[in-house]
Amino acid sequence: MKTWRQWEADLNRLTPPEQIVLGLERVRTVAARLPIVPGGARVCTIAGTNGKGSTVEALGALARAAGCRYAQYTSPHLFRFTERIRINGETVSEQALAAACDQVEAARGETFLTFFEFTTLAAFVLFASEKLDLWILEVGLGGRLDAVNLMDADVSVITQIGLDHQVFLGDTIDAIAREKAGILRPGKPAWTLKQPATETLMAAASACHAKLETVCCQEHEDGSADVWGFGSTVSLPRLSIPIPSAALALAAARQLGLSCETDAAVLQTVTLTGRLTERIDRQGVRWWFDVAHNPQAVAYVMSRWKRVTTPGRRVVVLGLLADKDAEAVIQAIDPGADLIVVGLAGPRGRTAAALAQVALQEGRTVWRSFDTLRLARQTLAHTLQAGDAVVVLGSFYMVADALTHDDFL
Repeated sequence: MKTWRQWEADLNRLTPPEQIVLGLERVRTVAARLPIVPGGARVCTIAGTNGKGSTVEALGALARAAGCRYAQYTSPHLFRFTERIRINGETVSEQALAAACDQVEAARGETFLTFFEFTTLAAFVLFASEKLDLWILEVGLGGRLDAVNLMDADVSVITQIGLDHQVFLGDTIDAIAREKAGILRPGKPAWTLKQPATETLMAAASACHAKLETVCCQEHEDGSADVWGFGSTVSLPRLSIPIPSAALALAAARQLGLSCETDAAVLQTVTLTGRLTERIDRQGVRWWFDVAHNPQAVAYVMSRWKRVTTPGRRVVVLGLLADKDAEAVIQAIDPGADLIVVGLAGPRGRTAAALAQVALQEGRTVWRSFDTLRLARQTLAHTLQAGDAVVVLGSFYMVADALTHDDFL
């Protein structure tokens, strides 16, 4: 039997990004040969552009508090692939994952699968082997043609929709919304937010006879909020995760019959590494790290960051992959912050020079430019002072790299 590390290396070689073709025909063929039926477990599928991961995390916390046996599937990961596949809050072992990959390979035959399709099936094999009450599944890309959509959801959730992955999903909010709505199922309940795409989502739900409803959120100056729309109003304290994600998780939990008397207290404990993760380095500089890489997500990070009072300078360190909307992201960054751009390596990377050029075209002054985040960190160690506040954002790769630095462990 191969180890997971061997599987990971082999799969990366066999399914390079340029071979990714969205569609369910191939993966359905292989799935039919695998033991991946949820059995008595219910399935909640979560799609959207922003807030998916925090909604999965919040729903998992509510499931745990209600005494539910649950699984969570998310992507991408920050540090280790096994972060994507968790059972009752614990990541699966590499040994178990490798064994599941062996089963998928035996069922695959000559059928081509992408890395994501292959590992999604492996996750389903692992979940089906456990006696679970609930599968919480985050869609990887889009919805309609994503491998996660193999599973018929008992409850569907569609988070905030924005412009991202336009090459695959379309270049308008409505086009992307229609792709996300592919997770809806006839006669099944679904939840979303009041947002620009709501009308399109409602039309899609009507067409497939799904029961789509919206949750409402009212946030207050102090960061607390009231959420409603699922049969009751819940007052939430200031949370580490976005309020809309908490509201959608509450709606899904109520729909699934999961309840506990301390919902608000449970949600207050939910955190997600790489989402406004805060660290203070040895010099007393406050750092925040966020994987936001589209304009809506960056605007949210900026709105939260502005609430923080700091006596020093405010700095944004930005690195973006080449397929991201750099113009719109830069427009969303706080104009009062000093902007540093860094380069990202790899076939999808964007150089610091290219990112700086975009910033200049948008009328934004670049304070510093570095070829790598490591170079930026080394220089900033001699420039920043206690009381300064820095946000590092734009890429999972960059945030993962930053958080492995000795100062932030």
